[in-house]
Amino acid sequence: MDLRLSYYTIQRFVYLKSTASTNEYSTNVSSINSPNHNYCVYTYNQTDGRGQIGRKWYSGTGDNLACSYYLQVHNINVRDQFKINCVVCLALYDTITRYIDAESVKIKWPNDLYIGDKKVAGILIQNQIKGHDINSTIIGLGININAQEFPEDLPNPISLRQAIKEASTINKIELLHLLTINLSERLDKIEFRDMRSEYISKLYRHGELHEFQSEDEGHFRGRIVDISGDGKLMINIGSKIKEYSFREVSYLI
Repeated sequence: MDLRLSYYTIQRFVYLKSTASTNEYSTNVSSINSPNHNYCVYTYNQTDGRGQIGRKWYSGTGDNLACSYYLQVHNINVRDQFKINCVVCLALYDTITRYIDAESVKIKWPNDLYIGDKKVAGILIQNQIKGHDINSTIIGLGININAQEFPEDLPNPISLRQAIKEASTINKIELLHLLTINLSERLDKIEFRDMRSEYISKLYRHGELHEFQSEDEGHFRGRIVDISGDGKLMINIGSKIKEYSFREVSYLI
């Protein structure tokens, strides 16, 4: 893959016929070898993928894409790590919307991609800290591309092929190529451009009266009004606005 040279250019691609987890593989490689270059590990057969909060990510065999980017990070303080989350979500949004109408695609806080009310992709970011800065990051993505069926216990999955009602399969390596370009271009601007407002503009259920669940409020209705600088979800509940960290609140869909 011939990509434009930048600080965040991917210099090496590693294809795995099968692996338990691309993030786990990348973590093991980086801990043993301390790589000084950016690379991407990808597979179409991830057998034990992980999502947020230790949840499993179903990848299937051959139909979908699981990949992890190992990246050296430049000038990002640990307090600003939500910037990476915004960049990755927007790069994935840029990629998915090359295939389907952008109006139907939303970012579900903090880092899932939805088509309508169904999940097409998920992200798991693991940052490595050195002092007060992020030294490197492993960005794992699972994207449902060509699957026509999913296990019954998955709550609301959809593949890109299902969403666009495409008869023929979507080229997975072309999608990876596009995603890599979009991610590199977005990361190039991370020091100079605050992408949080753009992230908010594409947020699932932003400004809509919606149902949520939290430990304190139980089942409640509110409107997402903003995202704080450190990535907390801000929901208007009646006459007050409350901030929630990840895991403190969930959408009811």
